[in-house]
Amino acid sequence: MFCQGFVALVLVGGTNLVSWPAVGAITAHPGTVPAVPAVPAVLAGKGGPRQLAELLAADGASGDGSGSSVSVVGGTMAVGAPFHTVDGNAQQGAVYVYVRSGSSWTQQAELTASDGAAFDAFGSGVALSKDTLVVGAPQHTVGANAEQGAAYLFTRTGTSWTQQAELTASDGAASDFFGYAISLTKKQLVVGAPLREVGGVPQAGGVYVFARGRTGWTQQAELTASDGAANDFFGEAVALSGTTLVVGAPHHQVGFDPLQGAAYVFTGGTSWVQSAELTAADGEIGDTFGWSVAVSGGEIIVGAPGRNMGNGGFEGAAYLFTGGTSWVQTAELAAPDGAAGDEFGASVAISGTTAAVGAPGHATFQGAAYVFTDVAGWAELAELTASDGAANDFFGWAVDATPRRVAVGAEGWQGSQGAAYLFAV
Repeated sequence: MFCQGFVALVLVGGTNLVSWPAVGAITAHPGTVPAVPAVPAVLAGKGGPRQLAELLAADGASGDGSGSSVSVVGGTMAVGAPFHTVDGNAQQGAVYVYVRSGSSWTQQAELTASDGAAFDAFGSGVALSKDTLVVGAPQHTVGANAEQGAAYLFTRTGTSWTQQAELTASDGAASDFFGYAISLTKKQLVVGAPLREVGGVPQAGGVYVFARGRTGWTQQAELTASDGAANDFFGEAVALSGTTLVVGAPHHQVGFDPLQGAAYVFTGGTSWVQSAELTAADGEIGDTFGWSVAVSGGEIIVGAPGRNMGNGGFEGAAYLFTGGTSWVQTAELAAPDGAAGDEFGASVAISGTTAAVGAPGHATFQGAAYVFTDVAGWAELAELTASDGAANDFFGWAVDATPRRVAVGAEGWQGSQGAAYLFAV
């Protein structure tokens, strides 16, 4: 789980939690970021940014980690609780679906895997597309392969959700953690397997693309980085928009800087080709650029929660790139009240001209989420916090966005029972 002083792949439950020594132990040079202007209040909409709902699981319990992942589309929101105990199986995991009726949100369904088992971490990743929901279970055992991972596809008819498929990698192996990261569109699905061994290189990571056909979903491609190396964790974050796919590799070494990180852009549809490798213009050792990624049309946002901004380390940053056939860094975002250990950039989302960035370590790990809008340049719109926020909530652990809504997960709320929040922006 998230921990200040550690760059940790968020592998929930099980016995093989993967973490690495504190980046702060490596000397890093502080960067500088121009002040991000505040947007005029009128742009925040009627009444300004406001909390619309706090979503809690009907059977939530301490340690569930609800809010570890969130996805919102229209009047439906999915919230992952990968530590939830199911039928006595510790940390098997569950996903809760909430729907809007008027101004109220209610729980519509609690979803679990048909073949779920203890420590599967079902709900580590979630992705909605209208009436289709895909859920990652990166620690699920497939055959004899422990922690190979799986992704489960559910569809909604009326108000009922039904599991339609269980997807696995055609060449999956033990400890791949397939399903750790997920992105979904109407016709394509992307699944990250960040601990996959590639060509004998341990934990280089891989990504799988599935296409929707008349008879279901089939694997279309397996993608790796052109310059992948051991422990890059390519696939820890994935994002798909149209024919543009972005993949984070937050531990990739750039030049002589370990853990600086990179994000890879692939262009495709029926076949996929790596078209760019993105790095921060001011990237440095330990930034973990690529920890989180998101894409909307011709805009990409990449989180670098390990970045040292000169206030003690791990303040974090996020970078905006604009392009299509080529990509250019257009902005670097930071929290105006950022402090050591905030890890701004641990989660990112973008939809049109609205971007959201989570900082789960902010204010003694109470956490915050920052909303930016592109009005002749990116400007800060709001800093979001929970109405009932408290220390160690990790609010901002996960974020998602639509043009006028931002969803935020707080997996540490109330003894790690966890909660999710929805805001109008």
